[in-house]
Amino acid sequence: MSTTARDLALQHFGWIGGHANVWAIFRDAEALAVVVAALAAPFRAEQITAVVGIESRGFLLGGAAAVELGVGFVPLGVAGGKEVWGGHDPTDHAAGSGVG
Repeated sequence: MSTTARDLALQHFGWIGGHANVWAIFRDAEALAVVVAALAAPFRAEQITAVVGIESRGFLLGGAAAVELGVGFVPLGVAGGKEVWGGHDPTDHAAGSGVG
């Protein structure tokens, strides 16, 4: 019987100072592969062209899910209190939005 993504996530989950800590998943290659495959699974039949990941874990998991799905990755971060898509200010039309 194989271990599910849920089981692996719970095995690697912990609390540190009242904050959820899931970083141990990234250290375990099997756990990371199973979790990423499970994250990507609902979208395999969709015709998506990119995965958007929101800062920190979203960059890591989003990038991994994009590779799993064979599509591009767009990081969504926050700089100076406003959202920045793909490293560009979405309101700066001269520079381009970074989203195509």
